Amino acid sequence: MLLHSYTFPAHEIAIGKIAEEIGFTQISLSSQLLPMIKAISRGHSAAADAYLSPVVQKYIDGFRSGFVGKLEDTTHGARCEFMQSDGGLVGWQRFNGLRAILSGPAGGVVGFSRTCYDEDDKTPCIGFDMGGTSTDVSRYGGLLTHTLENVIAGVTVQCPQLDITTVAAGGGSVLTYRNGLFNAGPQSAVCIDDALSRSTLIPDRELIQVLPAIERVGL
Repeated sequence: MLLHSYTFPAHEIAIGKIAEEIGFTQISLSSQLLPMIKAISRGHSAAADAYLSPVVQKYIDGFRSGFVGKLEDTTHGARCEFMQSDGGLVGWQRFNGLRAILSGPAGGVVGFSRTCYDEDDKTPCIGFDMGGTSTDVSRYGGLLTHTLENVIAGVTVQCPQLDITTVAAGGGSVLTYRNGLFNAGPQSAVCIDDALSRSTLIPDRELIQVLPAIERVGL
């Protein structure tokens, strides 16, 4: 990431070509991802893309390998598109890690906006999307609202995203008892070693007898 590459990308592109010649397989240029002012958040965005894109690409390659021709023929073959964080679709060739950060929750917003919102009544809808690793809340009142700068896991990124707020760790959130109150998250059972000994929030019905016992806390 170069300081003024958002308006003069030539030097950053030249560095990218050198990195490719050296042998780097993943090159994320801030001027190509989102050429906007604010160097720090632009640098964070490029770093996030460099971290996530190889993982996303590995998944896409595995998905494509199950199809004849690996979905290369976009003219006569099947069209393969992925949901982006802004709620739009993009071909697999252009899908990257930066645009995939909230792609799952974005699909939920698009889904409930199409199925739950009444055009005649126009009552706003609240979306509550609890998944395996996060709980995401959103609102739809007739128009999809977007943000351009977001803080995700403590990292400020510049990327068009639907206005979605993550409020908990979701299914698998560790339940704790502090100051006379039960708390859900933000710790997640998928990220700790002794998960089987913890009480967790699960998006399903379970018998109370099978849940781990919660240690009594003296007040």
